[in-house]
Amino acid sequence: FTYLTHSQIRTHVRKLKRVNKEATVLGLDVGRKYTGVSITDKLITTSKPLKTLVGSPNYDSSPRKKGAVPGTIDLSHSDGLFAEIRRLLMRRQVKAIVVGYPIGKNGRPTPHCNFIERWVEHMWSLGIGKRVPVTLVNEYGSSMEAKVLIAESIQRKALGASSDPQLRKLNTYRQNVEAMEGALSNKNKNLT
Repeated sequence: FTYLTHSQIRTHVRKLKRVNKEATVLGLDVGRKYTGVSITDKLITTSKPLKTLVGSPNYDSSPRKKGAVPGTIDLSHSDGLFAEIRRLLMRRQVKAIVVGYPIGKNGRPTPHCNFIERWVEHMWSLGIGKRVPVTLVNEYGSSMEAKVLIAESIQRKALGASSDPQLRKLNTYRQNVEAMEGALSNKNKNLT
């Protein structure tokens, strides 16, 4: 059981596609309670969300819990989640797994990285994905980027070329306010 680098996984997938046109790659966004799952298309060019799996809230053993050893992670209550991943690997012809791994701005692993490593090791200890290579991909800040892109998309749709007269009126009003703010800002600069 080993992790592959990005270039190694790319080479692995290219070789696989020559022999198995149905091969796909499974993406996992591992969280303490929820795990997001995505799957690539048959060409392995795009990925789409597949489902969100719910794990056990008992993932994190902390010193506050009775009998817990500080710093240990208990994944034994998540058999259902791992069983679903096993089913997905078999049903979807998964030949590689990409796991989000949030390395911080400073280039060092975040505290969540330890949890992800234990999670993958536990998956392997259950016999899941033993023959499927796993690569870790830095996902630091990707959730915030996604939220910004979604918000911008919603704003463009709401204020853009809409057929709704009220939204068009709101967009015109917003543009007028922005123009007035710009004019006032320039006037204030000229006064100083």
